[in-house]
Amino acid sequence: MPRHDLDQDRRKDDQPSAVGSLRVDDGWLIVVQPIPADSLTPILQVLIADRFRFVDMGGARLRHRQALVSSFSLETHIDADDMPSAGDEP
Repeated sequence: MPRHDLDQDRRKDDQPSAVGSLRVDDGWLIVVQPIPADSLTPILQVLIADRFRFVDMGGARLRHRQALVSSFSLETHIDADDMPSAGDEP
């Protein structure tokens, strides 16, 4: 859901500890990710153009099937360097 309190002029002094959260429920990954209302129009335009392919999220490891998201970005592609390797922990 778009949030007007996250608009650019209002968020310049914010120091958030998290930008969203996620949880696993009955095999589904459920993400709660507020988006600034002033960013919604450009995001929707790129979604309509079918350009976004990936959501890159960073944050804490899952604990009790939930975690806080500290960063996220919408990407058109992912580099091989960004993919987990076979030796990475799940």
